[in-house]
Amino acid sequence: MPRNVSGNYSLPLPPVVADTTIEADWANTTDDDLAQALTDSLDRAGRGGMTAPLKLVDGTEALPGLTFNSQSGTGVYRGSAVLGFSHTGVTRMLVKSSPGFHVGDNLVDATSGGVGNYIRPRLTSGNATQYGTFENTMFSTSANLAAYGVNVQSRFADGAYVTPTYAAVRVQTPVLGAGHTITNLYGVQIPAMVGTGRTAGVYSDMSAGTDRWFLYGNGTAPSKLNGDFEAANVTSGIYAPVCVPGTNVTAVTASLFYMRVGNVVSVAGQIVITFTVAGVRSNVYVPLPIASAVTGGAQVAGTFAGTASNDTNAGAVIADAPNDRANLTILSQNTGAQSFQVQFNYIIV
Repeated sequence: MPRNVSGNYSLPLPPVVADTTIEADWANTTDDDLAQALTDSLDRAGRGGMTAPLKLVDGTEALPGLTFNSQSGTGVYRGSAVLGFSHTGVTRMLVKSSPGFHVGDNLVDATSGGVGNYIRPRLTSGNATQYGTFENTMFSTSANLAAYGVNVQSRFADGAYVTPTYAAVRVQTPVLGAGHTITNLYGVQIPAMVGTGRTAGVYSDMSAGTDRWFLYGNGTAPSKLNGDFEAANVTSGIYAPVCVPGTNVTAVTASLFYMRVGNVVSVAGQIVITFTVAGVRSNVYVPLPIASAVTGGAQVAGTFAGTASNDTNAGAVIADAPNDRANLTILSQNTGAQSFQVQFNYIIV
């Protein structure tokens, strides 16, 4: 007699009566049925396999339904519409109908966030902030080492082939459902961050080389950069340098501003020079707002001219290479204080 739907086995014939002869028909029929029932049972040594789906007890997070002899708290369990994977009694991975697949720590019910990492491939409703992928790792505080929320290092197989384009992360335009609009679309958004040291939305350690860029923009957009943008080599400021009087000059005051783009600095503003006598080649030395080890006149270049309405006096700005500063040189036309507007550029070397 086969097992019933609950898996319970019953003898095919009634039991024998005490002190009576056991007939061959009873013994053979019963032994054959027992042999078939034993054959239908799983072998602990793994000989033979299931011929129908294997049903397990649901289990719990602490005692999974499918577990191991040496670690009963590790395995698979079924919760309320949840397939859970426990390690030493703690859920490390969940599979749910919505929001989807979760991996991390303390994921007993990660329906709306929580500690750990999880991937939610489909969100259909709700007015809260939604994430396709959410990373919320808890890093160790014991090691003074770098920590990365996401680290990407792809691998390519051996072979003589060329990959024309590779991007560690690629962001594409989302596919919008009927009637859906997006007000602000960003490929990457970096919210306000607060750090105890240097804090940067994007940081690059790009090494020197041909056709290498910290930031590269392409396409037909009218503006490659917009908004409040500042980088390590794009700066500006105002400064009042302590100028050094040279030949035929007794006093100098200056009020200047500067702007750096890459390794080129532009300086402009007003300078007042007090000359001793007229008709003498005169010099004023102006410190640079950003230090540069200039080595020749071509690395500093500019002009300055008098500001009075009838003033035709003008001079040149060249490098004072031995002292890494600008040299304003002019043929004085008057004595006493005279105001000039100055503009010069130099290269940071």
